[in-house]
Amino acid sequence: MAHVRPDMDAVLPAAVGSVAALEPAITRDLAPPLAADPAAELMRQCQAGVAGAFDELMRRMHPRVASAIRGILRGSNDAEDITQQVFVKAYFGL
Repeated sequence: MAHVRPDMDAVLPAAVGSVAALEPAITRDLAPPLAADPAAELMRQCQAGVAGAFDELMRRMHPRVASAIRGILRGSNDAEDITQQVFVKAYFGL
């Protein structure tokens, strides 16, 4: 700490300690709450019978699921049929 004036050597550790002690309170009071996983929330809504929840879940997840299946099948024409079967199984599983 060569760039700090000699009279500040005693102040800095106390100030840093004070800020460190306040950090949990600052984080708790100022940080926004963590958002729940939107897909998990949609699944809960599906289980509760909320109309349109599964449609929204499928709309959001279809591109990722279809892409994964196309990657596994190497672009097979069956990829879309299998993607549809995945969502049918998911629907009945929920």
